[in-house]
Amino acid sequence: ANAMPENVQMVGLIIDIAGEEDTEHRDLAVTITERANADFLQIIANEDFNSILRWVTGVPTTLFVDKEGNLVGDPIIGADVAGYKKFVEEYFNEQ
Repeated sequence: ANAMPENVQMVGLIIDIAGEEDTEHRDLAVTITERANADFLQIIANEDFNSILRWVTGVPTTLFVDKEGNLVGDPIIGADVAGYKKFVEEYFNEQ
């Protein structure tokens, strides 16, 4: 997140928690994000995210969303920081 341009915001979407009562997996997600230094906004997905989650085939999956909320580009499966940066640079160069 820190390596991205100022006008790019990263949001983590945690998808493997089974409701508000699932404190075991919530606590595990907190531990994992802390150890990974993922110090950007993390959201626990609920049913409102079902249309987005259909794109997720592995974790992590990176989706790119423009300022209007539209999915742009192809998802990136796996932790491919160079791929994220390349997509963002190319996207802004096309704008």
